[in-house]
Amino acid sequence: MPHQQKFYNTKVEPYLQKNKKIFVIISDALRYECGIELTSQILSENRKKDRFSATCEFMLSSLPSYTQLGMASLLPHKKLSIKDKNDIVFVDNKSSAGIANRDKILKSYDENAMAIGYEDFLNYKKDEGRALVKKSTVIYIYHNEIDKMGEKNEIKTFDAVSSAFSSIIKIIKQVSNFNGSNMFITSDHGFLYINQPTLDSEFCKVQTQGAIKSNRRFIIGKNLEDGTCVSKYSGADLGIDGENEYLIPKSINKIRVQGAGNRFVHGGATLQELVIPLIEVNIKKSKSSNINNVNVDIIPIRNISTNTVNISLYQSEIVDDKIKPITLKISFQSMDGVLLSDEFKHTFNSTEIYDTNRETKFKMTFKQNINDYNNQNIKLITKKVISGSSETPIYKELEVKLALSFFNDFDDEF
Repeated sequence: MPHQQKFYNTKVEPYLQKNKKIFVIISDALRYECGIELTSQILSENRKKDRFSATCEFMLSSLPSYTQLGMASLLPHKKLSIKDKNDIVFVDNKSSAGIANRDKILKSYDENAMAIGYEDFLNYKKDEGRALVKKSTVIYIYHNEIDKMGEKNEIKTFDAVSSAFSSIIKIIKQVSNFNGSNMFITSDHGFLYINQPTLDSEFCKVQTQGAIKSNRRFIIGKNLEDGTCVSKYSGADLGIDGENEYLIPKSINKIRVQGAGNRFVHGGATLQELVIPLIEVNIKKSKSSNINNVNVDIIPIRNISTNTVNISLYQSEIVDDKIKPITLKISFQSMDGVLLSDEFKHTFNSTEIYDTNRETKFKMTFKQNINDYNNQNIKLITKKVISGSSETPIYKELEVKLALSFFNDFDDEF
């Protein structure tokens, strides 16, 4: 199972080693089940145009599962530390609080990396965004709808998750508009949500003396007292430098904190808080060579013995997002290019699933000069009609023997 603290090394760096640009979209408080649903919605969008692939695996967030530590863990780093004044996480002795500081940390590892809020990213115009992407190697895009709403109005958590899905899909489309190709979508942590008031029996009685940070789901501090409803960890246990200790409630128990809601919480060690999604999205570059005209074949005929003949053309595949229609001009010509029949213009654009419904028949009538070519080979010619051009290059042709009977409609002698 991938771990958040190794995310940059194991996921981002391989792209950079191949000189590929990478976007990291970090949605605050996106738990694994939400990631699965988001992946499904991305793929649903994809079915319309088949522009990208999306897969979802799971990753472990850091513990305690709260924003400061989760955001720091996803950055490149040699060590993480929490000092003894507050819960700000330092990345290689640099504060990781806020997007501006995270941008500095990214740039200390790669001068062409950057961090940006999702609203600012979505506000870029096309040319500005493409210039930004062109000069950047790694772009971290921070999105915070779920945690922001959960902390502010926790009963709207589900609405915030749904809104986050829409915003993230907009970000994906914006990345595509800016010629980006490779993305990871992940989170700093998950969350617990219980759609009912917390029972008194679910609150832990914990002494908070010596705490520098008290949260409903964890306490950070020194010389903390252990209890029956909490587990105690050292910084070394959690991969965090410093002398602090950490108390994490067991199960879904909560610590009483004045003024805080109790339905939407995170910071603890439940699977819903710790297991986060890691969605990989790869955008397929649209190239004209990848969009082809539908293929049309001439159904062979042997000899022609009358002044009118039925011919059939078969559209061998259906028209869809990757196969576009083709317009052809159809006629008979002599071997040296003289027009011998009427000429049909037809667009082959069938979406019929059944093969037999994609066959088109034409009744061709020869001109009076056809008698001059009797007992010779002539050609059934199809020419491609190109929009905006007068040129009609030969698409396909079929050579056939002309063997008119002695009496025919154009013969002047009886």
